[in-house]
Amino acid sequence: MNKAELTEWVAKQAKLSKKDAYEAVEATLEAIAHHVSQGDEVRLTGFGTFWAKPRRASQRINPQTRQKISVGAKVVPSFRPGSELKERIYKRLKVTEVGGKLQIKPSR
Repeated sequence: MNKAELTEWVAKQAKLSKKDAYEAVEATLEAIAHHVSQGDEVRLTGFGTFWAKPRRASQRINPQTRQKISVGAKVVPSFRPGSELKERIYKRLKVTEVGGKLQIKPSR
């Protein structure tokens, strides 16, 4: 699902015009991005928590040259799903293995 599809879904579910739904989706995403970028946690009960997470500096290896590269410390966005979201996923999806690869399929 992309942003346009999400907007259309919100419009149908909330009985809004596509324009109003677009503005609601944009405002929601902007609010999450704004507060996380300020260092705040955004908790949506049942859905999950968004926050900025520090990542330590590390040494990596360039696969083409095999030389070590220093990667500086940085802050990355992070998300932890809430219990209701996890439960919904566990009930509706299952993992199967086909040819040594894992696949996600709807539960029957």
